[in-house]
Amino acid sequence: MADCHEQKTGLEPSQQPVEELVPHAGNEELFELIPDGVPVLKDSEVKHKLLQWNLNETLQLQRFRVKAKITPDVEEELVTQFFHNAHVQSTLSLPEALSSSAFKDAPQRIQCRKLRATATSLSFFDRLVPAGLVSGSGALRRCLDEVYDGATASDLLKEAFVSAEAEENLLEGSNNANWFSLEQDQQEFIFQLFRALVIGGAMCQSDESVQPYERMVSVLYKALVSVKKHASDSLVIDVTSRVYAVEDTRVLPASCVARFSTCFVILDPRKRWLTVWRHPFQPFW
Repeated sequence: MADCHEQKTGLEPSQQPVEELVPHAGNEELFELIPDGVPVLKDSEVKHKLLQWNLNETLQLQRFRVKAKITPDVEEELVTQFFHNAHVQSTLSLPEALSSSAFKDAPQRIQCRKLRATATSLSFFDRLVPAGLVSGSGALRRCLDEVYDGATASDLLKEAFVSAEAEENLLEGSNNANWFSLEQDQQEFIFQLFRALVIGGAMCQSDESVQPYERMVSVLYKALVSVKKHASDSLVIDVTSRVYAVEDTRVLPASCVARFSTCFVILDPRKRWLTVWRHPFQPFW
């Protein structure tokens, strides 16, 4: 960007019912789709890269207006109400499991975890060089093509995200170097967004250098989150949006590969926006 301005658990949903969030707004009217709410999708460079990475048809990126205050104490409940909302289900063509009549009166909680949004510079990815995944020039280090659950890796960077063994090496590094810690670095939204772009879709045409991924992370990060200048240092920015990774199989088609699929909910309390990124990874074969 120069500036782009809790440990992962299983995917089983909680059985705890959710109480009514907003007594002054009917559930059906709580979320209003904003037409063309994410203008960056019309950018020619973004469209080209999403096509190249096979995200153009399967990635859903929509923005909704929330007709209620968004406060920290209701954020996770808001995520649950969002995915159980009939208007949202119709707009996003969500699986029927979420609209089951059995959950109408007491919807089951949608499992999600809050992501960090403290890393706002592309220097976050500089460690990919000492990790051995990227050369000093930015070129991705190549490897023999290997297919993992429908995702083809021809470079070490992508292999690190789709191969369980390589991913472990990415975490632990060599000589006890912890390149991307599970507790902090991998909980950053910038890391999760980068990972989603590198994996792409099943027919992804990967780039040969890291720069295009970093460029798109910068563009999308700026489009998805809101920031403000730090109170005591005008050169520092604070992200005011709150980001959640949704880890609940009910929001994804049964045919997708869950570990390569992504679903993020970005909340903007000041503008009362909810932006959803949903990409089910569908194997080609």
